[in-house]
Amino acid sequence: MLIPAPCKILSKWPKLTTAAGTITYVGSNASADANAGTFDITNTMDTGSSVFQRGDLVFLLVATGNDAGTADTHLISRQGGWKLLVREVNTIRMEVWYRMLESFDELGTTRMSACDVTDARFAGYYVVRGVDPWDHFHGVGPTIATGSSTNPDPASITPVSENSLIIVFAASGVNDSTPGGITSYGNQETSSVLDDFPITGTTISRSLAVAAAENPGAFATWSTGAWITATVAVVPARY
Repeated sequence: MLIPAPCKILSKWPKLTTAAGTITYVGSNASADANAGTFDITNTMDTGSSVFQRGDLVFLLVATGNDAGTADTHLISRQGGWKLLVREVNTIRMEVWYRMLESFDELGTTRMSACDVTDARFAGYYVVRGVDPWDHFHGVGPTIATGSSTNPDPASITPVSENSLIIVFAASGVNDSTPGGITSYGNQETSSVLDDFPITGTTISRSLAVAAAENPGAFATWSTGAWITATVAVVPARY
């Protein structure tokens, strides 16, 4: 009688691989204000379905020229689904918030807390698409740098995925209407205003093809002032 040869059992399932998609810049806007009282941050971008989509990730950079004049613990309310990513003080205060859109028309007005009459305030939206919907940063937190000099110099960061979008948020206690950018970065959004405690804010980004350490380098042609930067690595969705 013939005895069949034993079957070979696979030790593990074949590995499934996915490719990283591409994160794209959708739009941005920024404004600055030198008045006392609350400050309504109004989106001035087009809000039709042709512009925003469900799943777009929105960042909100807010800053004030003098932290001592800020009454509230945070510069905006947590209402509306905003999540705090960065809160840093260096004479000025800078915060970065984010949330994912559930529908194209929900990016409306966000109220910023009241500040002292002498304190300038900045706010700016920055919208990107193609982000991993479940884990936007994959455990890589923002890297923070502070100083008091010309030309804010953001900290380096190491993303965990190819095609990550590196976003640099910066604020300084100066009034620079046209501050310089960072070499190889683009889609810069800036605003500033003069007050006893002025403020300049900007957001700028760059896509990295490989997952490797990224040192953005310093901004160019900024005036001397107390500054804060936050470098963030946003992870793309995989397909």
